[in-house]
Amino acid sequence: MATSAIGIESASPSAPSFTTLRVAEPELTTENSLSASPTAFPTPSYRLPGDLRPEHYTLEIKTFLDGENSRFEGRVLIKVECEKDTSRVVLHSTDLLLNTDKVRVGDNEITGHEFDTQNEFYIINLKEALKSGSKYVIEIPFEGNLTTSLKGYYRSSYKDKATGDTKWVATTQFVSVDARRAFPCFDEPAMKAVFQVNMIRRKGFTSISNMPLAKSVQLEDDWFRDEYVESVRMSTYLVAFVVSEFAHLESNPGNTTFRVWARQDAIEQARYSLEIGPKILDFFEEYFNVSYPLPKMDMIALPDLTMNSMENWGMVTYEETCMLYEESTSEIISKELVTVVVAHELSHQWFGNLVTMKWWDDLWLNEGFATYLEGLGTDHVQPSWNYLENMAVRCLLNIFSIDSLKSSHPVSNDIQHPSEIRQLFDDISYSKGYLVLRMLNYVLGEETFRRGVSRYLKTHQYGNAAQDALWSSFDSQLRDASADDSSRTDDVPRDATVKEIMDSWTLQTGYPVIHVKRNYEAGTADLTQLRVRREYTCISHYLSARDLTCDAAYDLEQKEKT
Repeated sequence: MATSAIGIESASPSAPSFTTLRVAEPELTTENSLSASPTAFPTPSYRLPGDLRPEHYTLEIKTFLDGENSRFEGRVLIKVECEKDTSRVVLHSTDLLLNTDKVRVGDNEITGHEFDTQNEFYIINLKEALKSGSKYVIEIPFEGNLTTSLKGYYRSSYKDKATGDTKWVATTQFVSVDARRAFPCFDEPAMKAVFQVNMIRRKGFTSISNMPLAKSVQLEDDWFRDEYVESVRMSTYLVAFVVSEFAHLESNPGNTTFRVWARQDAIEQARYSLEIGPKILDFFEEYFNVSYPLPKMDMIALPDLTMNSMENWGMVTYEETCMLYEESTSEIISKELVTVVVAHELSHQWFGNLVTMKWWDDLWLNEGFATYLEGLGTDHVQPSWNYLENMAVRCLLNIFSIDSLKSSHPVSNDIQHPSEIRQLFDDISYSKGYLVLRMLNYVLGEETFRRGVSRYLKTHQYGNAAQDALWSSFDSQLRDASADDSSRTDDVPRDATVKEIMDSWTLQTGYPVIHVKRNYEAGTADLTQLRVRREYTCISHYLSARDLTCDAAYDLEQKEKT
């Protein structure tokens, strides 16, 4: 079977015919000026036009796990609402073969198909325009190869220690823009929808997805269709499914069924994750004052994963070293790693999944908060480790080094093209994001901070938000707490908003050194704020306070005087 671009004919004699698609001329990219400002800017060419908004996906995928010949085929039905009259359907698809002869957009006549390779758009041209306010169903058959790219829907393998046989696993990794490699979709975080997933697999394999299994139906020749319950509204990058021969352990401590999955010969090493996972999930429910919205949680240890872990809603995937731990043989540092990563990903079920950033320039809202919360979750299940104190020191010294470089960037950073998103999964988004939130916690006070986070989640649940919405929730909580001024215990200046304070930390690069010059005769002091900047990369991230103020090592640029 042929791979890669849409419209290439399959080599299989029984394969359906595929229409060859012409490549659209790329549009001129407009400057991406996304920021905290409410000013409206033209939609950049790499973004979906927004004429159509998905409401519901019915996704069926048949998985053929056969070594290097592994592949998949399927069909997606997307119910959309038209928000603006349009004669084009623009959605994402890449590395898939689409049977364009069988593509349908309701009863509308299709006049042509295009594929914008630069922006990974699949474009369906219609004879008559879709009407604003009306709803339509888009049907697209597709197929693709299960490669070892660790992107989209891919294959992985491991050796069965008992038999020596090679075992195959089909799994997903969609963050940030790779759901489009598994099925055609509106692949942006703000395009949330409900998903109903059906997985067709051979006898002897099991499938897992975000939601509980509704039923399994036997088909012909030892094939089964696993039909899953409809999901809550979520972004495409959080959809997930796995087909494997894994074993699992299960716990039902409360309202949530909790399962861990791994290779048969490694499943006992997942017991520690099964022990701490439900405790951390319960802790975050209490911390946020928001119930975990799904009836189950699966955690899967995979042989290969692009990142350490991925927070797919209700089905978190982990690299094996980040989920498996054996008390008698593993080092204690492995226990800390498993605890921290499990806490990080479970916190995402609220911060990132329940409320998602509108666009990837605010990735730090997901990762900075998850880093902040991973410390709380770890401290809850392992209080003797003093993890919060150690974490703060490690992250601070690391950021002192990285954020003083000219190559650093703001916490909230403009994205000029989806290809740049991957670069934002760095220490600035994670560690500096965590540190500025920790700083804000000390300014607001624990109770106001916690209630502000809860207010944010409840206000925007199942939706999307930018960082200004978070600052607004904190300001609202401050006003409530300040109704009786005598009870106010925070350190926020009376004439400053949280946005004014935090924008200075999230929208510009670096951090300051403040010099104080006292005038004893006048009883005054002049404060000068300078940005720390250096020209080289330190071998060690652990710098002393003297290093940070040494003129020989740093080029201090004056930013402002206060």
